[in-house]
Amino acid sequence: IQPPPVQTRGRLLGAIVGYLALGMVTVVGGVLGGFYLVAQESVKDISAHDALNDMSAHSVGVKRAQAELAKLSQPNQPAVALIIGYDHRKGIESSVPSRSDTIMLVRADPVAKTISLLSFPRDMRVPIHCPGKLPYESKINGAYEACGETGTLETVQALTGVQVNYLITVDFHGFKQIVDHLGGVWIDVDHRYFNDNGGRTTGDTYATINLWPGYQKLNGSQALDYARFRHTDSDLYRVARQQIFVQALKQQAEANFSPARVDAIIGALRRNVEIGIGGGGELDLRTLLKYAHFIYGLPNGHFFRGHINDLVQDSGSSDLLGDPTKIANAVQEFQNPQVDAPAQAAVAARIARAPKKKWTPPPSTTTLIVLNGNGVVGSAGAASSALGLRGYKTIVPPNGQKANAPTFSYFQTEVYYNPAWGPGKLAAPVIAKLFGSARVAPMPPNIAPLAYGARIVVVVGKTFHGTIATGPTTTEIKHVPPKLRPALLETKPVVVAVRKKLHFRLAAPSVLDANSRLDSFVPSRVYPLNHDHKALRLVFKSALDVGGYWGIEESDWPEAPALANPSYTRRLAGRTYDFYLTGAHIHMVVAHGPGNARYWVVNTLLDLISNETMVSIAKGLRVLPR
Repeated sequence: IQPPPVQTRGRLLGAIVGYLALGMVTVVGGVLGGFYLVAQESVKDISAHDALNDMSAHSVGVKRAQAELAKLSQPNQPAVALIIGYDHRKGIESSVPSRSDTIMLVRADPVAKTISLLSFPRDMRVPIHCPGKLPYESKINGAYEACGETGTLETVQALTGVQVNYLITVDFHGFKQIVDHLGGVWIDVDHRYFNDNGGRTTGDTYATINLWPGYQKLNGSQALDYARFRHTDSDLYRVARQQIFVQALKQQAEANFSPARVDAIIGALRRNVEIGIGGGGELDLRTLLKYAHFIYGLPNGHFFRGHINDLVQDSGSSDLLGDPTKIANAVQEFQNPQVDAPAQAAVAARIARAPKKKWTPPPSTTTLIVLNGNGVVGSAGAASSALGLRGYKTIVPPNGQKANAPTFSYFQTEVYYNPAWGPGKLAAPVIAKLFGSARVAPMPPNIAPLAYGARIVVVVGKTFHGTIATGPTTTEIKHVPPKLRPALLETKPVVVAVRKKLHFRLAAPSVLDANSRLDSFVPSRVYPLNHDHKALRLVFKSALDVGGYWGIEESDWPEAPALANPSYTRRLAGRTYDFYLTGAHIHMVVAHGPGNARYWVVNTLLDLISNETMVSIAKGLRVLPR
């Protein structure tokens, strides 16, 4: 891996904070990359060595959990981090055990150049795995309260079958400090959030919050309120807000930075972030360089936000119940994000042309053998039979020999290809996706003699439970007609009423999502965006979901952090549009207006509005005269 491109001091310092901030709440690579840059640039008097030591595992809980982490065996192997965001209360609640409000898996794949997230709602009922205890059912955040970092790690690994390489714990007090030291974070707030409990401190109360809709800069307390809110929608929206915050924090760090903030930010990280590493040991500069370069070059659209669908609230409690199949599907998408999803979605929405299809060898030309690497009797046979039904030419060891791997200690399934067979690098990933969490690599010397001529060797690990994926491993994204209704008579009067308050030409949507109406609580808002610009926010609510708020933001600030790095820019029917995709979903479309005017169509937190509908709404914006 080559070092990141040479940058000016200002851009370098901005990158430092970007990596640090991203790493604090998402991926260990950000933290590590930031400290690499700190060490290279010798920022002020900060000792990179001391900072690394301070963030390495040192508490009893993290050191104990670190022993359970898996060491990366290959330089470019995908790395998985488990993020635990905890809150230790002060005052009268100081004796209450810390609570894990955020439990998130992050996977960084340097080969596919993807970062994928999978968040777990805190109220999701799962089998809790505490060291030395029998598993029992409870909310997933109870694992941290009952048995600390090790309990959360073992619970998540048992639930998902995903092998974790890094453990990052973050104190929410540090969360607020870092946002404040960064100068705040720009967030697109989808609707009005308000609660003050009427001065009550006991009884039926929940966290106070006071946010108005619109794109705005939040301080640390406001950002924490936003990321943790869940009382008028659900935990599913809570994790969506946390993931959106992650992207917004990265944008802010890259777009607005002051060198004077470096000391304070790194100090907050050193006090509030702790990192455990698979295989033990301390953070090292070689790893920092690797992740710094990876994050620096992450392509647009390769940041995937995952969640577990269709959770149902238990009739007798506040617990959320998950369908095992839906959990498995979420893990599959997390482990194997569909890299071509943004491109497929763009083609389906008719904002890009279809690329030429990539050839992969058909199963009938692929010979493979399955070896038992987990010690479970019948595992290799079950996998071999399932692959045979998919059309693969399976073979068995000659002379009645057992189909065993060199050891039974394989955690995840491994798919090895013979480098001498050219199509092997294309065939192996297709097979790996059938196993969800499988890893692809060239055939190692100790496996080659056990191939018996097969082009592919599959070693089933402990994450294999007897079945492979039952459907296609990738989803073909097809065009869906937009669902619209005419709306100019409804929206134009609202826009006309405020146009004299802004110094740029406004636009009114002529069509809306068929199930949406202007929000009855705060349908519109004119407000100062920053000291130089004002904005108009139109708020809409879909009748299909309790949290289905979406909006249209209008401003004359083309340099807003959220508008950096669109996935696609296209000129359609004489107007320029920027498209921002997250995986297969168009999260935002920005139409260029006269001068610096920009009209943003922003999807719901869960991207409930279809891609085609998003595009049609943006194309239907009608610019009004002054």
